[in-house]
Amino acid sequence: MRLALRLDRPGAPTGRVLDPAGRRTGRTVAPDENGTVRLNGAAHETIYYEIACA
Repeated sequence: MRLALRLDRPGAPTGRVLDPAGRRTGRTVAPDENGTVRLNGAAHETIYYEIACA
C-alpha cells in the first residue's frame, strides 16, 4: 500500500504507525516540504496509521 495524503487543515499533519491492534508503535511519518504525508505499508510494515494535524 502506498498513499500520499495532504490535508487541507491548519497545522502540520503527522502520521503515527499503528500495530494490527491499533496501538501506537512509537514510529511516526513526518510530512514532506509540501505538507504531504507519504505512507508506505511495505516500508513501515503495517497498513494501519493514525493521521492528525498539530
